[in-house]
Amino acid sequence: MPEAAAELRRRTNGNAAVVVHNVALGDTSGQVPFFWHHEHSQSSSMLATTARNEAVWPQTRPQRVVSVPMTTLDSVMAGREWEPDLLVKMDVQGWECAVLSGAARMVAERRVRFVVSEVGFSRLDADMAYFSDLHSIMEKSGYIFCGLYDNVRWGPTKQFVGFANALYCLPADV
Repeated sequence: MPEAAAELRRRTNGNAAVVVHNVALGDTSGQVPFFWHHEHSQSSSMLATTARNEAVWPQTRPQRVVSVPMTTLDSVMAGREWEPDLLVKMDVQGWECAVLSGAARMVAERRVRFVVSEVGFSRLDADMAYFSDLHSIMEKSGYIFCGLYDNVRWGPTKQFVGFANALYCLPADV
């Protein structure tokens, strides 16, 4: 979203250590459809919302599909000097597995020490990854699950955990 990229550039005030790429991240490169929720932009997604999502959060219903450029995290980071022990933070509305697939080289080279990702426990977007999907990828890649925080609950008595943030790290001896 161009507005978010512009705001990030403004807030970092020309800091040379911060490079803003106004692209979607995934497992391929090219133009892709993006579901922009213009009344609740932070829930915009590569995935269409479900009826459950729109019932729980009606502000996600007004949306339009726009075409955006996509690339991989491996491509964005290619040729850059990297600090050791990178942290990757994802809040990509169920698109986590695609982003990690596009970061396969970074993960294999053990450049990413920590991964923080919003994870879903209920199908809020079509074909979204669940916590179990992300957990399986992280475990197979040698990461250890360190915990959940910031649970967001929904339902008449807030009985359902819709999503939370999960923290993974590589063990120090890897």
